[in-house]
Amino acid sequence: MNDLKSLPNPVLNHATLIAMLGNYARPNDKIRKLIAKQELLPLKRGLYLTANLHQSYYEFYQALREIMQEIALAGLYIFTCSNTA
Repeated sequence: MNDLKSLPNPVLNHATLIAMLGNYARPNDKIRKLIAKQELLPLKRGLYLTANLHQSYYEFYQALREIMQEIALAGLYIFTCSNTA
C-alpha cells in the first residue's frame, strides 16, 4: 500500500481508506494490519493519520493520543471516586 505515502493530506477517513483498498476482499483487516505496522495511526473512530508525515510528527501525535487517553481515564477515575464519597 504505497499510495498512503504519496497522499497530500495525511488525515484519512474510513470511507476513503475502504475506497483505496477496494481490491482487497477484507479491507478492514488490511486497515488493522496498517495500524499494527504503524503506517496508520487511529486518531478517533473512523479517522486516521498516515505515517507519511515526518516520523517525529507521527511519534508526537501518537504520544499525544496516549496522553489524552490517560487524561480521559484519570478524569473518569476522579469523577467516579468523587461520586462515591
